[in-house]
Amino acid sequence: MHQLGEQLLVVLPALYSDDDKHLKSEVTSMTSLLHKAGEHIGTDPGTRVNYQVLLEQLQHATQRTNTSMLKSDLRGAFAICASCHNQDKHFVRNYGISKLKGMNEFLAAEYSFMTRDYPSAVTSYRNYLESDPTDLTKIQVSLDRLLVIGLEIYADPELAANNLGALKKNPRRHRRVSQDLDEYHYHLQNVT
Repeated sequence: MHQLGEQLLVVLPALYSDDDKHLKSEVTSMTSLLHKAGEHIGTDPGTRVNYQVLLEQLQHATQRTNTSMLKSDLRGAFAICASCHNQDKHFVRNYGISKLKGMNEFLAAEYSFMTRDYPSAVTSYRNYLESDPTDLTKIQVSLDRLLVIGLEIYADPELAANNLGALKKNPRRHRRVSQDLDEYHYHLQNVT
């Protein structure tokens, strides 16, 4: 699994950039590593199903000839990783924050989230959203992940509301971020 985390350092930047020259070969490497990690996956039926679906999604992605379809499949695969982490309350810190040095805030947040370093993920997602972003996909992913961390991983609606509430105070927010934050924050206030 540690090698998968290392491979994320290569795949994530390629997934969110226009430089996708080596993306397919990197996804093939990731698929191979995941296949090898299968013997270390526990016997819990839910975990095994997520593992099988993730492996199939990555294998399907490696067969794509269209780069945008490959990226779409890869984002779907990472969503499967995220759903498994929602059920898993373990925290993994052995990857180290030094791995994030060359990444922008969004990629650092995604890497932290995928490697289950949730405190670093929250910090990086908030920093990204406070930087006045314009990429609507990244904005939505960031907001969704903040909600997942607060509501599903920590099971703390107040934490999720506080994260989103802190973002609402930024006067330079992008209009789309403002709309999403207002909607999410309204629903969270009614939950807490």
